[in-house]
Amino acid sequence: MIKLPQPAWFDALLLKKHQGDSIKLKHDTIYVSPSKSGLGFLGIAVLNFILGINYQNNLILAVSYLMFVLLLMCLIYAFSNFNGLLIEVAAIKDDFADKRPSVTFKIENQKQRYDIQIEHIETKEKSILKRIKNNEFIDVFLPVKRGKHKLGRFKILTHYPFGLVTIWSYLISEKHIYAYPAQIETELPKNSFIISEKGEKALDDKALAEDFNELKSYREGMSIHRISWRHFAKNKELLVKDYQSPNKSASYGFDFDKVSGTKEDKLSQLSFLIVQAEIEQQSYALKLPNRLITLSQGNSHKKQCLEALSEA
Repeated sequence: MIKLPQPAWFDALLLKKHQGDSIKLKHDTIYVSPSKSGLGFLGIAVLNFILGINYQNNLILAVSYLMFVLLLMCLIYAFSNFNGLLIEVAAIKDDFADKRPSVTFKIENQKQRYDIQIEHIETKEKSILKRIKNNEFIDVFLPVKRGKHKLGRFKILTHYPFGLVTIWSYLISEKHIYAYPAQIETELPKNSFIISEKGEKALDDKALAEDFNELKSYREGMSIHRISWRHFAKNKELLVKDYQSPNKSASYGFDFDKVSGTKEDKLSQLSFLIVQAEIEQQSYALKLPNRLITLSQGNSHKKQCLEALSEA
C-alpha cells in the first residue's frame, strides 16, 4: 500500500490543535469516518437500495434503510464513547533499547467507555483498553533504536461499537525519551583509568588486584562471572563473591577510547560498567570523545551517564 505524503497545511493544522502533553477530546479535535468494514457495509446498503428501487421490492428497501440507520447509530454511539475524554502524558520511562522504553498515559474519565486505543504513529506500537470505568493508566512501549527520540505523534482511536466506524484524534508531544545502549557484559579494561585522591592514573594489574571479602546474595544486574558455582551446586543458592579493593579511595573512570569493539559495542559495554558500578555503590566518571562527566554516583549521575551514551 502506497502511503501518500501529507500536505504541509495539514501538519500545521494538527500541530495547532493537537500539540501538547494533554488533550481533551471534543467536537473540534475528533475526526470520524467509516472503517474498512463500514465502507463495505455502506456499499451493500447502497446496492440494496438500488436493487429495491429497480425491482420495486419494499423488503429490500426496508433492509437498506435499516442498514443506513444502523450505520448512523454507530456514528452516534462512537462519538459519545469518545467525547469528553482527557488524555495526558503521565510519565516517560527511559530504558535500555532491548527492553523498550515506554510512555504512560493517564485517561481521565467520568463514565464507562469501551475499546480505546493509543497508537504511536512512527513505530506503529499500540495499547488497547477494552473497558474504562474510572481514571485509567495505559503504557505504550516504543521499540526504538539507541538514542534520544522526540515522542512525536500519538493516535487515539476507537472502532466501538461494531467496528463500522473509526473515530480518532491526535496528541503530539514535544517531550523526549531515551533508549539507552543495550548492555553487553564485560570486565573493566586494564588500561582504563582510576581517579584517586592523588589524581588520574592508568590502571595496572596491581591496582586491579582485589581481596575476597564475603559472599552476597545474587541480585539482578550483578556480573555472572562472580557467581560462586561451587556453593550453587551444593546448596542451590546463587551467591556472588564480593571483593574489596586495597585502594579504597580510588574511583573508576570509564573511557570510550579504552574499550574494544565497534562504536555500538563500546557504548553497550560502558552501559554495563555504569550499571555494575552503581550496583556496587562505586563512584565513577565517564569519558566520551566529545564529553567528560565528572566523578559521582547515584541515580541522577547514572541517568546522566546513560543519557550521554544514548546521544553519543
